[in-house]
Amino acid sequence: MVLTHNKLGQNFMKGILKAVLYDDYLRTLDLRKNKLSSAIFEDASLDVIKNLSQNESLTNIDFRGNEGLSKDVKYKLSLIMIRNLDKYRE
Repeated sequence: MVLTHNKLGQNFMKGILKAVLYDDYLRTLDLRKNKLSSAIFEDASLDVIKNLSQNESLTNIDFRGNEGLSKDVKYKLSLIMIRNLDKYRE
């Protein structure tokens, strides 16, 4: 799913996280350059990393170009993708 270069906010993130939570078919989530702030990545009610980590099909998660993307979030997203890729190898 490619949704780049938009101005997506907190309400969108709530919806997309809920949609991908148990989705078994989506492989790519591309949300580059959407002006997502650090508040969205740090919001406990969204818990972006926890919700994305429950999805076992995503192998490409791209949040580049968003203001709030920290090295810690990038690292955690990388671990999720590696785990999911390993599952496809089995």
